[in-house]
Amino acid sequence: MSAGPELEAVLGWLWAHLGEAAARAEHGFRFPVVAVGGEEVSAATVTLRALWFFADARGGRIALIRRAPRIAWAFYGGALGVQLRASGPSTVHCRDARARALWEQTPLSSRRAYLAPAAPGTPSPGPTSGLPGPVEGRVPSEEEARPGFANFAVVETRVERLDWLALDRAGNRRARFLWTGEGFSGEWLTP
Repeated sequence: MSAGPELEAVLGWLWAHLGEAAARAEHGFRFPVVAVGGEEVSAATVTLRALWFFADARGGRIALIRRAPRIAWAFYGGALGVQLRASGPSTVHCRDARARALWEQTPLSSRRAYLAPAAPGTPSPGPTSGLPGPVEGRVPSEEEARPGFANFAVVETRVERLDWLALDRAGNRRARFLWTGEGFSGEWLTP
């Protein structure tokens, strides 16, 4: 079944709002939860950049994605009254041209996170930012940030499935869209 006029409008709305959320920090979809893993599942809130996000290459989440590359994204736009789930296979970019291009576009204040000597999740004797002393509390220079690229990963998802749920006191509405290889095919679902 191909998407009818109303389904096409929903699909267009979804892509428009995902694009807007990637560009505007105050958009309700800006901080989705991403779930990864097979037997072991890891879920975390990330900053939407498109349908990709940054992570520390040394972290357990990256190891899980490499073992089981299918990722599920969950968005909730409270003011929009919409819940969106997206899923598909993902690719980890680390120390490649894609990672380099996005690293160079990333503010130095964000690059600082990848300078931590210990991997995310490493036990610590007390509360810590994990950052090396010379850059804690300040933005590093380009030269100081450079070593962080070795720990920088970009995780990019190719969306194959979208599930849209519009929450409404008068009655919820739900639709699913599946990638056919040529485009998305949509159908209405019972919420």
